[in-house]
Formats: sequence, structure tokens, C-alpha cells
Amino acid sequence: MNTRMDFFAQLPPEIRIRIMGQMSSKSAISRIIQASPAMLAQWTKSRKTIVRAVLINLVGGDIYGDILHDALAIIHMPPVDPPTPESIIQHVGQWVTKTLPDPFEQNDSETLDTLYRFFSRLAVFIEDFMTKATAPFPPRAYRCLPRMRSMDGELYFRDRPIDARHVEMDDLTGSERNRFLRAFVRYEILCKLYTPRLWTIIEPSEYCDQVKRSIPYLHIWEYEIKQTGELQRPPNMVPHNG
Repeated sequence: MNTRMDFFAQLPPEIRIRIMGQMSSKSAISRIIQASPAMLAQWTKSRKTIVRAVLINLVGGDIYGDILHDALAIIHMPPVDPPTPESIIQHVGQWVTKTLPDPFEQNDSETLDTLYRFFSRLAVFIEDFMTKATAPFPPRAYRCLPRMRSMDGELYFRDRPIDARHVEMDDLTGSERNRFLRAFVRYEILCKLYTPRLWTIIEPSEYCDQVKRSIPYLHIWEYEIKQTGELQRPPNMVPHNG
């Protein structure tokens, strides 16, 4: 693309960084850097700064810090194979007491990058969930598998795209996005902790009861999603009751 045709080339670097830093998913950033050489160059040069801004945008509204802390527990969980009981119990203890190191305070770029990849993957499933929930014919939409490598987010049924508008993370308000993230991240951490091989290590430990008390938080999945209100359907799309 000729730089004269690239609108973003006319913007100062600070604005280009701020634009990408306000995006909530990797797919949104991927589309803009594919469309604009100036944004691609800025992403290449300022990736760490943009990643940090994206993460702050995603978890900054969580006043209790649950989203970040649960995500850190997931990405830093010690390996189960080979089993390392001491490190696993210590890690779970840091999770339940909320004492895992804060990568923002420590300026831990490696952990921030891992968090960015984790939330990018999670965004695919959240957008897939929202797209199917707002489809004109949900029974068919729910039979479509998420397209992990696709940037358009279209749903395909028997190799054909279906009539469902792709809903993106950036279509949500900050509080709605926060609720979805909290629900999905908490669900994932509890599923990980109750993996049979991991639970055999946690159950005899002093943190067993505290982890068990997290079970009621599974209802947060339904509660937080409902708290977003009824997802807004695109015009002329009516829920199918059949």
C-alpha cells in the first residue's frame, strides 16, 4: 500500500500505539496491521508497549484483581508430568492467598507476553460464545467449531458460512467484557485445579479446603454472563424458540 493511501501513516507514533492498545483481541490487531504498513511497523517497533496497554485495558477494570490473579495461576502452574508436588502446592498457596508476583509492578515482559497470548486465545472462545448466542438459529450455530486461526470469526456449518454476525470483544462495554473474562478465566482455573492428577496432589495439602470453597464460584459462569444483560442481536435477527 502506498503510504499516501495509508491514513495511519499520517498519525504520530503515540496515537498509533494508543489505538492498538485500546483493542481487546489479537484478531483486531492482526487485521489493522495487515491493512496498514504504518501500523505493522509500529507494532514491530513497540510491541511490548502495546501488549502492556492491551492487558491494562483488559484487566484494569477488575477492582479485585481476580482476572489477573487467576490468569497468572493458570499460565504459571508447575508441570504435572513429571509431578512436582512441592512447587504445585506452593503455587496453589500463592493463588489462594493472592500473593503471586504482579508482572506489571515487576515489569516482567516475558510474563506479560504469555498473558497476552493467553487472553488472545480466551478471546477466541468468548467471541465464539457471543456469536453463537446471538445467531438467528442457535441450534445450528452451536454445532460449529471455533475457527482458531481465522481472523474473520465466521461460523461454518458443513463447510458453508452461516448467517451469524461475528461479535467481537470490542463490541462489549468495559463492564461486560470484564464479566465475560472473569467468568471464563475462573472456569478455566477451576477445571485445571480439579484435573485428577493435579487434585491428588492438592487434596492432602493445607489448601484443599480453600480450593473447595472456590467451587461455589462456578456459578459465576452463569451469573456473570447473565449480568451482561441479553446480548444485543443484530437488526432483523429474532431469537429462535424452536
